Amino acid sequence: MGAAPTTGQGSNFSKYNIWLDLAYLRFTPLNGLTIDAGRLPNPYFHTDLIWDPDLNFDGVAASYTFEAARGINPFFVVGGFPVYNTDFNFSTYNQAKDSSQDRYLMGLQAGLDGKPHTDLSLKGAIAYYQFFNMRGQESNPCDVLNQSDQCDTDTTRQQYQQKGNTYFALRNIIPNAANNFGADNQYQYFGLASKYQELVLTTRADLSTYDPIHIIFDGAFVANLGFDKNEMQKKPPVNNTDSNGNIDGGNLGFQTKVTAHQSPHLSYVRQLGGDWFVF
Repeated sequence: MGAAPTTGQGSNFSKYNIWLDLAYLRFTPLNGLTIDAGRLPNPYFHTDLIWDPDLNFDGVAASYTFEAARGINPFFVVGGFPVYNTDFNFSTYNQAKDSSQDRYLMGLQAGLDGKPHTDLSLKGAIAYYQFFNMRGQESNPCDVLNQSDQCDTDTTRQQYQQKGNTYFALRNIIPNAANNFGADNQYQYFGLASKYQELVLTTRADLSTYDPIHIIFDGAFVANLGFDKNEMQKKPPVNNTDSNGNIDGGNLGFQTKVTAHQSPHLSYVRQLGGDWFVF
């Protein structure tokens, strides 16, 4: 048998993975109304307190804007997005299967975009983001003897963890002689201890007095309305606790940022290295 003619061929006839950054359909049925479906850009007015600048969404979003008065434009955004789809074949190694716990996001936003002065643009919005099925669920009592054993709520764990989130142990592992009655071989998974129902305020002031250099002031505030310390404490958290084991954290966050935004077509601006930020 001969070798593949190029290094880009010959993966034993397996299918190729395709990673899409953006691939969506856009509909504009009315003036000011836009509907996007697919892998689409973030439709919400935001700062990186809530959403990373290069994050794109899978799902459907609709936005509408109109001119209410000269220089004043209200806007509205609504969207629904799947976050994570669980395995229909879970648990893989058992004949009995467990129900799917897909995670998804619904988001609403309303705001105003205005230009009260030639050199000043203002924008502000209030948004509500509700995540469904993000919180971990404690399993029924289960025997876990090795890494291949599964419990009925394993799919509620997070695929990756970030600093700041509070977690608790998902598996209710039955103590027995094989695990030294709970002292050894605790093959455990961890899930988010809180619900996520975020109320977000976002503001921006864009000063163009020194055009082509713009000075931009951003502010953002978030409150997680789903955060309940008493409810979270019922399942002992494994991190973000004080010396007594109580949750040491809160549900509020804020950010302020100043940006010097420069026009890229000017040669002397390129030498400055792009935008400059102060948080």
